[in-house]
Amino acid sequence: MLNANEIKHLIEKKYGSLQSPDFSFVKNSYKELKSSDLVWELAKRFYIKDSTDLNDHVSLQLDLHTESGNWLICFSFLGCFCVLFRLDDMGMYEKVITKNEISLLKEEKEIIALCLRYKYELMQKELLGEPVRIQLFNTDIEETNIYHAMFSDDGIVPEILI
Repeated sequence: MLNANEIKHLIEKKYGSLQSPDFSFVKNSYKELKSSDLVWELAKRFYIKDSTDLNDHVSLQLDLHTESGNWLICFSFLGCFCVLFRLDDMGMYEKVITKNEISLLKEEKEIIALCLRYKYELMQKELLGEPVRIQLFNTDIEETNIYHAMFSDDGIVPEILI
């Protein structure tokens, strides 16, 4: 698992610059990841909906649904990193799920096992909130963090990350 400084270095390397980031990798990464075996595996087990917005997201964002729950999983275009959120019945963020959770649901264990099999690292909540001063379109540079740079520049941070 990488630490915050290593992640920040990876962010700068992928974007080319923190002051003037290059987003040219987003479209190709999206196409490649969307048709990956990992996504096909998830589609076999869950009803999935692609909620990716390439204007705001630097990750493939998949809503996962079963009769027993709802999740959002985000696969970063910056490397083999993902974040898994448990959603409540209203679709609001309820919890960041990690492989070290004590009380995982059966479906969460399946999702984590798939991510690990495909060499994805599930990001820790504490790491996602680490500040990184990158100039993005929707989030003020004073408020950007690893979550924004690696997953979603929608100008907000899910409350569960604060």
